[in-house]
Amino acid sequence: MAKFTSQKVSALQGGGNERAREIYFKEWDPHRQTAPDSSNVDRLRDFIKHVYVDRRYTGDRMHCVLGVVSLLKNLIV
Repeated sequence: MAKFTSQKVSALQGGGNERAREIYFKEWDPHRQTAPDSSNVDRLRDFIKHVYVDRRYTGDRMHCVLGVVSLLKNLIV
């Protein structure tokens, strides 16, 4: 069983799912975009990558620059 310090417990209580939504889904529009269901594992994997790795919906503009760089890499290869 895991043991948590009081500092870790406080950090988890201050964060959690709601905080993750505030960070990673800031520009997510549930009326225009839908999350994939679990029946298509490849699509679900891509969605997770877009949300948490590429940070596509955070509002950070850096993900746009990284997307262009990635696209250019694919075109050059």
